[in-house]
Amino acid sequence: MARANQPEAERRDFYLFIDEFQNFSTDAFASILAEARKYRLCLVLSHQYIDQLSLPVRQAVFGNVGTLISFRIGHADAEIMAKEFGSAFTVNMLADLGRYEAVVKLLEDGTNRQPFLAKMLPPLDGATGRRDRFVARSRERYATGRAKVERKIFNWANQTKADCCEGKWVKTMIRRGSAS
Repeated sequence: MARANQPEAERRDFYLFIDEFQNFSTDAFASILAEARKYRLCLVLSHQYIDQLSLPVRQAVFGNVGTLISFRIGHADAEIMAKEFGSAFTVNMLADLGRYEAVVKLLEDGTNRQPFLAKMLPPLDGATGRRDRFVARSRERYATGRAKVERKIFNWANQTKADCCEGKWVKTMIRRGSAS
C-alpha cells in the first residue's frame, strides 16, 4: 500500500490483468474494486460466465466498471448484460454475436459512451511457426546469461567460484539451512 502514502497527482497507472478471475476473487475483492480507482489501479478481469462470481463481487464489478466488453455469451448472461448495455442491444443480439464481434461500452474522459458493436481482427495468417523467433527475441531483450546469474549467486551465497562450479555450494547452503 505504498501508493496510499503517495500524493494522488504523483500516482501512475498500474495495470493488473486477471484471467479466470473467478479463481482469484473473494468477497474481500469487492472492497479492492471500490478503492482501485483512487489508487490508479486499472483492472482487466476476464472469466467465462457471470455466475462464477459471488454476488458481492458481481455487484462490485458492475458498480465500478469503466469499460465493458462482451463477446458472444449465453442467454442467462445476456439477460444481465443487456441491462448493462442499455436498450441498444437486446438479449438475443448479445447471445447471437458472430465470430470476432463484441459489444463495447466505453468509458472515455469519465463519461460512458453509447455502446457499440466492434469487429475484432481475425487471427493473422501464418502466425504459426514463429515460436522460435519470439523465444530468441525475448531472450535477447530480457534474459541474463548463465555466468552472470551464477556470479550473482556466488556473491549472494558468499561462496568461492570453485565451490559453486562443482555444485558444492548447494550442499553447503543446505547444511547451513539457507537453501529451501
